[in-house]
Amino acid sequence: MQWPATARVSRHGERLSRSGSAFGLSFAAFFVPMGAMVFALMIAGGLRAEVLIAAVLLVPVLSACCAVPVARLIERHFDARQGRELADARRRQQEANFRLLLLQAQIEPHFLFNTLASLRALIREDVGQAEALVDALVSHLRAVLPRMRGDVGVSAMSDQLAICASYLELMSIRLDGRLSYRIDVPGSLQDAVVPPLMLLTLVENAIKHGIEPKSDAGFVRIEARQSLDLARIIIAVQDDGAGLTDTANDGLGLANLREQLALRYGDRASLSLASPVTGGTVASLLIPSESMQDV
Repeated sequence: MQWPATARVSRHGERLSRSGSAFGLSFAAFFVPMGAMVFALMIAGGLRAEVLIAAVLLVPVLSACCAVPVARLIERHFDARQGRELADARRRQQEANFRLLLLQAQIEPHFLFNTLASLRALIREDVGQAEALVDALVSHLRAVLPRMRGDVGVSAMSDQLAICASYLELMSIRLDGRLSYRIDVPGSLQDAVVPPLMLLTLVENAIKHGIEPKSDAGFVRIEARQSLDLARIIIAVQDDGAGLTDTANDGLGLANLREQLALRYGDRASLSLASPVTGGTVASLLIPSESMQDV
């Protein structure tokens, strides 16, 4: 990894500042006692004039000579400590990235199994619908798989919305047309950084716990906006389905998502579920506002 020029200059300046501080402290530690001793002897009249002048001239030189090796020892100590801290930080980041990869790999196999079962039934009943389902499944897998193999920390809003759109299109065919959806995200947020597959988890949850249990048609809406202070992005997935249940709130998918948020952002991100008075469920994701151009 190559450090940017600004980062190298900053690190060089930090090292010079630390070296200067270490020398200054060491110099003061020797100069003050030596100066105090000379001053005390001068007050007591125990030094001749020429000796006093020589002492005044030599005290800074002697202090500097003594301070240099001590300052180097202090600097080595700080360098060693900083090296240990950097190594520890890299190790924690590698562990977090590995954990994120494991979490992202936990795609529910029932989705694929149920889709194949639906395909098998459609082949006998409606060949045209079966072909549409195959096309939708291929489109969805093409959207998902490259993102799963990519960097765990880099994903654009536009990519995640494409994944969700392909999934919703597939589910619309599986549910025999009783699912409709809308994606309402401004162009200014298309380049925003969104953790991979988190948005898909919320959409899957809306279908599984909201739309599928209904006997009539259902609707899913995805929208996103920036917070008033522009520091965070609010992403909401709303459905008009069966409403919030304990199963939906405590499922593996949402537990997985909350763990990913904690690993990535600590307390700077959150996930909340709510039941509007009009019915259904709203899942709101709050994450820091970052652009793909900045990562």
